[in-house]
Amino acid sequence: MKTTPAPKAYSYVRFSTADQIKGDSLRRQTEGAAEWCKRNGPSLVESYRDLGVSAFKGKNAEVGALAAFLTLVKKGRIEKGSYLIVESLDRVSRNEILDAMELFTSIIKAGIVIVTLSDGQVYNREKINANPMQLMISLTVMTRAHEESKMKAIRVSAAWAAKRQNLKEEKMTAKAPGWLQLSADRKRFEPIPERVAVVKRIFEMATGGSGTYTITKTLRRDKVPTFGRARVWQASYIQKILSSRAVIGEFTPRSNRDGKETVFEPILNYFPAIVKPEVFATALQLRKTRPSYRGRVGANVFSHLAFDKETERPMCYVAKGKGRYQYLVSAAALEGLTDYCSWNYDEFLALFLTVCQKAALRPAVNPEPEHAELDLARMELDETEKQIARLVDFLLKGQSAGVQSKLGELEAKKLRLESKVKDLESEVLAKPADVSKVDWENAEAFRDNLRATVRRITVDAAAKSFHAQFLDGHEYSSKVDGRNAELVRNGAKPIKVPLSFVMLCARNAGFLR
Repeated sequence: MKTTPAPKAYSYVRFSTADQIKGDSLRRQTEGAAEWCKRNGPSLVESYRDLGVSAFKGKNAEVGALAAFLTLVKKGRIEKGSYLIVESLDRVSRNEILDAMELFTSIIKAGIVIVTLSDGQVYNREKINANPMQLMISLTVMTRAHEESKMKAIRVSAAWAAKRQNLKEEKMTAKAPGWLQLSADRKRFEPIPERVAVVKRIFEMATGGSGTYTITKTLRRDKVPTFGRARVWQASYIQKILSSRAVIGEFTPRSNRDGKETVFEPILNYFPAIVKPEVFATALQLRKTRPSYRGRVGANVFSHLAFDKETERPMCYVAKGKGRYQYLVSAAALEGLTDYCSWNYDEFLALFLTVCQKAALRPAVNPEPEHAELDLARMELDETEKQIARLVDFLLKGQSAGVQSKLGELEAKKLRLESKVKDLESEVLAKPADVSKVDWENAEAFRDNLRATVRRITVDAAAKSFHAQFLDGHEYSSKVDGRNAELVRNGAKPIKVPLSFVMLCARNAGFLR
């Protein structure tokens, strides 16, 4: 006698915050589905899990594991008559009632049976048509779930608002940046002098042109104590410090509700400011303009900066004779796509060093007032745009109290800042470069200086010439003409320098062997 196979069952487990995985929620939902199948006959074949995913706005049904389940149902890969077992309907949706009901009925219409363990309900087309009151039960459950989430959101917002108004009496949180500590009465944050000195040193190096790798290496070399449990300084933490607005006294409150982070309006002067805003802005601007060189190794300091004029492919470093001879060669030539033409690496390096010594590339530790003001205006404009975006998000969520007027103020501020940035940029571009700011004889800092200041080098190996573009807007050209090197700045009259002198200077400065 042929037996009918047991219907298949799929459990769906969801909770809003990742921290709940440490509690009992996962075990309770998982074991509950297995026990129900054992009692009622269906075969539990798979479990879908959205751990730390919200159902308040329907995210789980759009990109989560529930979305994957629904896709398989739609494609027919999950058979009609299969069971979807959940702890409660609020695991499926906490969305607004019409959206929640639409999702619920679409699952039922697709031929899937929904089982809710908390109240023992079994929902399918036949049962609901036979007993419409069952549909009222589902409506009640889903309405309550949405109201609970909505009320929680209101309470969280109200709690943060109350904390903001109570700042003079007590700080919002004991959590503080690594260079500060909360006072015993919880009314203020106090600087830790030795750590503040380290942060200031980090910003001095950053505004002086040093990258995070160089700063990290310097702190390790000098055995500077770290702020936390890490034994040595890490580049990622240096980057975190350089991008933290806490150094200029700002605190941006955040809350995590239903797995979604909400960013509130920044609070000015919440922390003691330990870095001047213009210094922070300059460091921020330098990090935006410099390219990323994470993981780069090798002897070619021009990697990702120098490109072949004809093919626009990168210029590669090639070593021959066990490293005794080094050259720059187009990647296209190495691949056989163009004629092979090389340029002695030491000669190119010495010539480019001469160009650098003539150019104003590296910003001073104490930036020029015009540049600092421009960097500060750019930073304020960027932060204003972020605040506007957050307020627009609040409006879309229906949190309109006081938001509309604040939005108008920020829009007006944005227009003023855009005009100010444009004027300052015009002033900066009109000013001549100051060639006295950079120590280009520092061989150790040469790689970092290049990365912080050079935009692109276009190389013609056959003609022994190159054209260099710098981040400050200046451009230089140079070529080898017989025994001389020619230097041209921004199209001006060429300067001739004996090539032998160029090589000697580079060797004496420690750049060549």
